[in-house]
Amino acid sequence: MKPILTHILNERAYTAFHPLAQELTFEEGKPFVFDLSYLSVLDVLGDAASSYLQGQLSCHLDEVTTEQMRPGAQCNLQGRIMALLDVVMWEGLHLVLSKDILPFTQMSLGKSALFSRVTLKENTDLQVLGLYVPKGLDFSDVGCVIPKEPYAVTHTQDYCGYALSDTLCLLLCKPAYKEAFLAQFPLQQQRGSLAWHALELEIPRLSIYPNTRGLFLPHRLDLQHTPYISFNKGCYKGQEIIARTHYRAKLKHHLKSFMLTVKDPLFAGQKMYADLKQSEIGEVIDVCPLGADTYRVLVSILLDHPSNVYFEHMSDHVALV
Repeated sequence: MKPILTHILNERAYTAFHPLAQELTFEEGKPFVFDLSYLSVLDVLGDAASSYLQGQLSCHLDEVTTEQMRPGAQCNLQGRIMALLDVVMWEGLHLVLSKDILPFTQMSLGKSALFSRVTLKENTDLQVLGLYVPKGLDFSDVGCVIPKEPYAVTHTQDYCGYALSDTLCLLLCKPAYKEAFLAQFPLQQQRGSLAWHALELEIPRLSIYPNTRGLFLPHRLDLQHTPYISFNKGCYKGQEIIARTHYRAKLKHHLKSFMLTVKDPLFAGQKMYADLKQSEIGEVIDVCPLGADTYRVLVSILLDHPSNVYFEHMSDHVALV
């Protein structure tokens, strides 16, 4: 399983097996497997691992079991997101996150982990695959017994799988199982991480990149409506700001998805303006190319926004459709 093409988004390398049009096309009624080598696994070791993370992440660690995972955010003291990650319990506690975010996350968590007798170590044995099973099929049709309810987990001694939606799941695999699992899929049903990214944005499931660490409050990504943010737990880093925003502030922005045609590449963190006088109305949160000059774009934008906008570093207006 060796992707042959690379697409750089926000300095992150996404992979593809085929030209873009073919890569983003999924034959009806067939499952697809995805190379997600851009993801990594960080082990959280120690008897107090769960209670330690409870004070560091925005999700509720008491809800993480061997049958259920939780997505979460690591925020700074100002309540802004430093990393988005998955918390999984399988033969220990693991964090699944992008490789380009892992060093920053490991360093920042590691400083305070020492006081809790917790250590963080990258797990280089476990490998991550994505699986797309269209509606009408079941994960068991490709050898995985995974419930289709989001965040549900199943595991054996060889793999741990968890659902992100009723069609997408992630697999943490031991090397021997990975090879046996991939052998079920012809090349026509293998995809790289770019196609996975495109499918995630449809959920939507977003990424934080090195250049967007510390930029966004969770409410700008609408995470207050998801298990990423729990309002039924004790204090964690950034909790005071996030709670104040949730209970006292009048939200002016929301997350919206658009398919746009533009001449210049878009990037996460790019500002959006109502006019050439740079009256700021939002920001690009995440983006994925879909074809020549065409992008799926998720933006945090004012509730009341114009239908034509200007993007940072662009002189022509763009119609939001």
